[in-house]
Amino acid sequence: MKKVVVSNANYELSVDGEKNRLYILCKGFWAKAEVVDQYAADQATALSQVKSGFTVVADMRELKTLPLDLVPKQQETQVALAQAGMFKVAEIVPQSAIAKSQLGKVTKSSNMPKMEFADYAEAEAWLDAQTKN
Repeated sequence: MKKVVVSNANYELSVDGEKNRLYILCKGFWAKAEVVDQYAADQATALSQVKSGFTVVADMRELKTLPLDLVPKQQETQVALAQAGMFKVAEIVPQSAIAKSQLGKVTKSSNMPKMEFADYAEAEAWLDAQTKN
């Protein structure tokens, strides 16, 4: 069962212990370093509730671009996912072509093992199939 760990104007982090899955919903324009710093702290709290081999649904449809000076901080949060034992990521891509391009560069530089989707249900089904193999 999915349980919300934190929810605010910029993001929501939830965990499903049975599926060993982290759900990330990012929203809006993250204009300040404090937002990414708080996200990193909240992500660490959420990661304490999953085990190594967890999967991630990352819903980025409502995310706007990040200021370029915050991109390295965002990369650090992705590296933290990998270090915590992430298995696969199903990313629901941003609506903005610019945000999609920027996010793609960030995930490529952090070697994120992801597949992109336009639909939430497809993303969830793909991860379910990955964990059954």
